This record gives sequence, C-alpha cells and structure tokens, in this order.
Amino acid sequence: MSTNDFGAQARSIAADLATIIEENIAAGRCADRPLFWAEQRAFWGQVRDGS
Repeated sequence: MSTNDFGAQARSIAADLATIIEENIAAGRCADRPLFWAEQRAFWGQVRDGS
C-alpha cells in the first residue's frame, strides 16, 4: 500500500468517525461527557480534512 493509499483510507475512516460522532452529539447521546466528544469531533474532523 502506498503512502497516498494509506492517507486516503485514513481520511475515509476519519470521515466516518466524524459523521458518527456528529450524529450522536446531535441526537443527545453524548451528554455524559460533552467536552470529550467535542474534542473527538474536532480531532477526527481535522484528520478527515487533512489539517
């Protein structure tokens, strides 16, 4: 697997995780630890966006 393939796969997984986290936050499933989930959303969003 080339580096580009690995990067694309990592961004794809990050996009899935960011979407799942965003949906769970919107549905109120993350109220127990809001700061943790906000940090996770920010982290996976950065990976997804290649930042």
